[in-house]
Amino acid sequence: MDSRSVDSATPEDIRRIEALVAGEGPVHQATAEQWAKIAEAEREQADGESSQQRLDDLEQSTDEHAAQINLARQQLAESASEVPGEIHPEMGFWAKITSEASGGGGWYAVQRLEDDASTEATPESTWSDDEAKEVNETEGLADDTVIWCWPAPDGELRFECYPKQGFWAEITSHSSPTQNRWTYGFKEVEKTSTGYGGWSDVSGGTTGTAYNTIEDSNTGSGTEGCGVDVDNLSTDDYTFTIQPASTGVIVWMRAVPVGDTTEYWFSYVNGVDGSCE
Repeated sequence: MDSRSVDSATPEDIRRIEALVAGEGPVHQATAEQWAKIAEAEREQADGESSQQRLDDLEQSTDEHAAQINLARQQLAESASEVPGEIHPEMGFWAKITSEASGGGGWYAVQRLEDDASTEATPESTWSDDEAKEVNETEGLADDTVIWCWPAPDGELRFECYPKQGFWAEITSHSSPTQNRWTYGFKEVEKTSTGYGGWSDVSGGTTGTAYNTIEDSNTGSGTEGCGVDVDNLSTDDYTFTIQPASTGVIVWMRAVPVGDTTEYWFSYVNGVDGSCE
């Protein structure tokens, strides 16, 4: 056998050495160099088998992981198609409120709006679009309010409306006083030009009866909510009284839920007026 480097061990070299070890040839013919070749070849073979096993294990693990991901995606898609979570275009449509249902409870008659040509078309629905329920059972929402409706699992329509924190209103009337307390008529207004004046009625805006928070603690005697002691307003020389919020004054109005109803409250510091004898 030719004397060569360990790295050049061939399968034929290994077979010849194995034959010598097995007694098929003179053992003394196997040199130290040839034994080294055999050991190196066996290590390389073992390393190759180990690397291949690791690759096989990794491939199997990757396949299992991919299967788990695909299963999770499928389950997510199925759950999203069954129960509306976040609002998605394919799960609902734009509508506007046409009236509040006579039974209350947050139900409204709604009219479906046409899809905007610039947006992706909404698929035709198979549910009724003539009534929808506000998920918080909010009552008193204004007609023509634009809302986003979606089908609930029971097939009924739902929507969620986040009411305004407040709005500008003009005082239009007031009642007769009871212990220096009045009730007020109002209408919703908006600013349409700069500076004083320039307030316009809101089309379809909120109207109704309102109360003044400053008058809430009034009793008709002693110091009232505006800080004036009414016991000092009348003498033999003069007579003054607490005055209501003036008709035409602009105030910031807030809707306040009270059980099944909604009240409207504003804050206005009452003045005093009268005459001297």
